[in-house]
Amino acid sequence: MDVSGRPSREQVAVLAHLEERGPISKKGLIDFGRTAALPFLADHDASNAKAEYRLLDSHVLEPLVADGYVELEAVGRRKRVHLTDQGVDTLRAFQYVLDEQ
Repeated sequence: MDVSGRPSREQVAVLAHLEERGPISKKGLIDFGRTAALPFLADHDASNAKAEYRLLDSHVLEPLVADGYVELEAVGRRKRVHLTDQGVDTLRAFQYVLDEQ
């Protein structure tokens, strides 16, 4: 969330990706973040995979989980990210930020 109380553009992009793809692993979200040049990776120097996971958690997932927009599910050693009903509603409300430049 940014200071205005709305999710950041990258958080909305992640919500949209989750809606399109369904539950996805954290690694899948990192791959998406890299492909889409999302700021949590593009604006930081992640020297290794652990750093990428920390950036994903701190900039994207922790705020989305705290607001109830996504849930994490442990599947073996991996974590899958699920969009919640509240996340779908939030995506609908803030979809326009993906069109802003």
